[in-house]
Amino acid sequence: MKEKVFSDEFLSQMRAWLIARKDSKLAILKRGGEQALSHSPRDIVRIDFALRRMAEGQYGLCVQCGVTIERERLEFMPETPFCAKCARERRN
Repeated sequence: MKEKVFSDEFLSQMRAWLIARKDSKLAILKRGGEQALSHSPRDIVRIDFALRRMAEGQYGLCVQCGVTIERERLEFMPETPFCAKCARERRN
């Protein structure tokens, strides 16, 4: 049996946070205006991808290298699919 990387409590908190972020971003995009300019429909895609990875038991694993994404990074950016190292490499 595969060992869990993160506790059920942490995953539940991240799931709730992702859903709240998605709802907020959808409302902002729907309203339009200046605030919507700093949001993107791609944000929704990233959140949906994170929720799907969570449902599949892959949440918190870097999609590029497979290592566990740092907990602090997930808490700051819960929809990130990359560990800090891979994110830096992708920017270069």
